[in-house]
Amino acid sequence: MNIPIPENEAERLSFLHDMKLDLSLPFEEIQGLCKVASNLVGAPIALVTLIDETHQSFLASTGLDDIRETDREVSFCTHAIMESRQFEVVDILLDARRPVC
Repeated sequence: MNIPIPENEAERLSFLHDMKLDLSLPFEEIQGLCKVASNLVGAPIALVTLIDETHQSFLASTGLDDIRETDREVSFCTHAIMESRQFEVVDILLDARRPVC
């Protein structure tokens, strides 16, 4: 599957790798943000993610508690990093980019 690649991909990945984050556990410090966002907009799922070359890692989430990562090619966040503004998926079933469905 072809995925969109942002113009700043090399710089973005370099910054991500330089952070040397341990992505094996959720970041409790930002877990509350997901719950607030979910409640605020009435969404069953809210995520804070990082996208590397091949995967989307969940730093924090609500509504997908047992999932820690997905392949980048099935991630809506792959499309979000192409934007310089807010990225919202109102209905995943109606969205033309729906890589998961």
